[in-house]
Amino acid sequence: MDHRKDLFIIRYLFILFVALFSSLKLYAKEYVFEDIEWITTLSENYSFTNGIYCESICDLNENWTELKGKYRIYEENSYLMAEIQFKDFTSKYFVFSANDKHLILYDTYRNKQIECTNSKYHIDEPWIWPISQCAASSFLVEKLKNDLVEYKPENLTDKDISKNWVEGTEGLGIGESFTIKNDILPARKFYIINGFFCPDKTSLFYSNGRVRKLLMECLSSNGVICKKEEIILEDAGKLQEIDTKGKYDFITFTIMEVYPGMQYQDTAISSIFVDGLSAL
Repeated sequence: MDHRKDLFIIRYLFILFVALFSSLKLYAKEYVFEDIEWITTLSENYSFTNGIYCESICDLNENWTELKGKYRIYEENSYLMAEIQFKDFTSKYFVFSANDKHLILYDTYRNKQIECTNSKYHIDEPWIWPISQCAASSFLVEKLKNDLVEYKPENLTDKDISKNWVEGTEGLGIGESFTIKNDILPARKFYIINGFFCPDKTSLFYSNGRVRKLLMECLSSNGVICKKEEIILEDAGKLQEIDTKGKYDFITFTIMEVYPGMQYQDTAISSIFVDGLSAL
């Protein structure tokens, strides 16, 4: 009887261990944006922790309300997605991250874009913002439903990541360039979202060309080239960090190589953001 009892205890402990291990594996941190308090203002923050998404908002009377839901992370046409099951509805979020400093979310249910910074940096607002000025060698103009749509470089100065810059020459756009001004708080680091972003039709990422290699030229205020470097971008719709390792007044990016589109030869970039923390 004692032998059977010992065997039963061993089996019970084994099952308990397996269940505990499975539970830990299920909620183990897998992505860099998890287990972080993300702040967009002092009265609004977000988190992805232990399989639960939480959105906390404080009203004018200093009353906090929370919106919570279970989330799962998956990939769709090279974009990282979070499907969140709230009590009364389900939403899909595009998740753009590169490190534990900044996060951009695009809520498809509410058509809401959220820029966040990690609260550990003791800030009260997101220190990631669009560039202030941009010029390009060309841009695409096309007719959609009897309207002319212009994919101007000024689109890169808009924080709305669904506004894209698309080069406007024949072919893949090799040799086309755009120049940004580094003037809000001169920064050392920037983030690019590669490809054409359309939240309603993610397949347009692969339909259009994406940049593979950029020639980065860092210039002084009088136009002197201070530094040249080739940058390789991943074929992915996410934040990709570019570190200039210095503060320069202007930065020109020239397209050298492209991931060809499956349907169109046009090459696109969705957004460029400044890492404000790198300006400190």
